[in-house]
Parts: sequence; structure tokens; C-alpha cells
Amino acid sequence: MRHFSLNKTIPFLTLATAILFSFSTAHADVSQKINKVFSVAPNGTLNIDSDIGSIEIKTSDENSVTVEVTKIADVFGKSKGEELLDKFSVTMNQDGDDVKIEGKFDQGMSGFFGDLGRKINVRYSVTVPMQYNIDLKTAGGSITVADLNGDAKCKTAGGSLDFGAINGDVYGKTAGGSIDVNESGGSVDLETAGGSIEIGPVAGDVNARTAGGSISVESARGDINAKTAGGSVRIGKVYGYVDASTSGGSVEAHFASALKQDSKLSTSAGSVRVTIPSDIGVDIDARTSGGKVHVDMPVTVSGDIEKSVVHGTINGGGPTLKLRTSAGNIYIEKGKSTAM
Repeated sequence: MRHFSLNKTIPFLTLATAILFSFSTAHADVSQKINKVFSVAPNGTLNIDSDIGSIEIKTSDENSVTVEVTKIADVFGKSKGEELLDKFSVTMNQDGDDVKIEGKFDQGMSGFFGDLGRKINVRYSVTVPMQYNIDLKTAGGSITVADLNGDAKCKTAGGSLDFGAINGDVYGKTAGGSIDVNESGGSVDLETAGGSIEIGPVAGDVNARTAGGSISVESARGDINAKTAGGSVRIGKVYGYVDASTSGGSVEAHFASALKQDSKLSTSAGSVRVTIPSDIGVDIDARTSGGKVHVDMPVTVSGDIEKSVVHGTINGGGPTLKLRTSAGNIYIEKGKSTAM
């Protein structure tokens, strides 16, 4: 049986502990913070243009723009971390009531954005007056906007977009991520290359496009264009024109008033369901290649009666409601009267 000397073991453990402590200390995140406050009046615009970084917009009753930028480097060694962070500069300028923030890598380093982006994390946290406009752009990171009485324009090359209740127009575009708008007092224009889109009540028009994900609109007082390459489309209360389509999923819309012009709902694989007020006039043009057309209200049919095709009028006719699916059923259901 071998025997170990306690005196020899203790120095070894001490050395190992020292090495582990040194290793963990060397790998500790290195951070830098930038803070600045600008005095502004309402109705100005915050503009952010950054090569990387997530952005969070908060609001307050103060007539000021308060900026906090945090840069974090995930590398071995404090000096190396500080060297990397210095390669990403943040500049801030004020022009009247407008504030502009730029976050850029050093010139000549564009080819290293991908590598540096994995080692550097940037977070923008900005508080603006409640009545203010924002125009934000980041090449990589999510954007979150609190309730705001103004227009909101946000664009990111990769990350989600989350808007609170925005009193003005909303524009949002991401190359990969979901988009959520709680409410809009204006019009909404949204696009994502891969992710779902969820929209609350909108006072104006809705334009929503995704290359892969579902689309949901609670209600819209204006026209609605909703297109997805893969996912369902659900529209709550509709007061205007509708053009909704998907390559794979169900499509559903509930009209709350008379159609002002022709509308269309279509899918390549799924069901189509619409609800229309019982007292409005509409022309029906419904066709399915792999299912049946179900009509839950009196319809005057023109031409031959078929299970998969319905051409006719409801309440004397009106604008055309065109419904199409290649693999699924079509349901036309009676809703509440507009007089109710």
C-alpha cells in the first residue's frame, strides 16, 4: 500500500487552487459603461445606428434623454478585454431636441465584425420623454420599446422586436426574429425573414410579412395585408380591405363592417374561415381543390352547385370576397349585424 505525505499534498492543492483562481480571474468579463443626459423638449427624435448591440427604450415624464451604454468583452485577460472594447466607439450628439447615437467598430475592421461580435456584447438602455420619436438600427441585437406617444422605426439584422403601446406609426424589420406590437394609434408596417408576428389593436393600416411564422392581428381600422410563407394567419376585427395568404397553414378573418372593396384570403395547405355580418351585401367567390365550402347563411348561387365551389351573392351582393385553398375546407359563417 502506498502512503502519501500530507506535507506534499497540501502544497499541490494550494498550487492547483491558485491556478484555478488565476484562470477564472483571467476569464472574468471586462466591461465599460458610458452615461450621458441630454435636456430636450417633447416631439424630438432619438436616432441610434450601431454595428452591434441590443437596444432598450424606456419612457418617463422628464424632458430629457438619459443614455446608458454597457460594453462587455468576453475574453481572457483584462488588458485584452479593454483593448477590444476600445475598438468599438460610441459617439453622441444633440441637434435641437434630437439626439443621435452611433456605435461603430474602428475603420478598416469591417471584415472582423463577425469575430468581434462574438467577443463583444453591447447594450443600449435609453430613457426618452413619453412624447418622443425613435429611429433605431442595429446590425445584431434585439430591440424593446416601451409605451410611447410618437412614431417608432426599428431595424435589426438579427433579433426580436418588441413594441409596447405606440401612439403613432410603427415600422419594424428584422432578418431573423419575432415581432410583437402591443398597440398602435397609427399604421403598422412589419417584416421578418423568420419569426412570428403578433399585433394588437391598430387604428390605421397593417402590412405584415414573414418568410416563416404565424401572423396574428387583433383588430385594424384600416386595410390589412398579411403574408407568410409558412404559418397560420388570424385576423380579429376587420373594418377595411383584407389580403391574407399563407403557403402552409390556416387563414381566418372576422369582418366587423361592410366590405369597402374586394378582399382575398388564400392558403396552399389549410382551412379558410371568415365571419361576415348578417346584414351586409357581398359577392362570394370560394373554391377549394381538396375539401368543401360550408356557408352558414342564405346565399344566391349562380351557375352549378358544387361542394367545392361557391359563386353567389349574400344580401344582394357587393364587393367580392375571394377565398381559396388547395387542401382544406372553406367556412363562411354568420356574424353579428352591423346595427348591433
